[in-house]
Amino acid sequence: MRPVQENTGCVYNFPKRNLSLSDAGTYYCAVATCGEILFGNGTKLDIERGEFAAQLSIFVWLSIIRTGVLCCILLIFVLIYCKRHK
Repeated sequence: MRPVQENTGCVYNFPKRNLSLSDAGTYYCAVATCGEILFGNGTKLDIERGEFAAQLSIFVWLSIIRTGVLCCILLIFVLIYCKRHK
């Protein structure tokens, strides 16, 4: 096995889809070659909270409103049931 020449380079890709906030951090590459382990400098991944937080906020509010409407409808049905069976 020959050592890797200094003018030769390799490119490695690490595709990551469906990112979440927990995926943020620094990713390092390590390659074992010629009896040595070579470490990369690392790539920092920052995930902006803006769009994700806005979507989550809308989802939470819509869920709260939906639950309130369902509780009101249920209360109306219970009141109608009780009034008819008196």
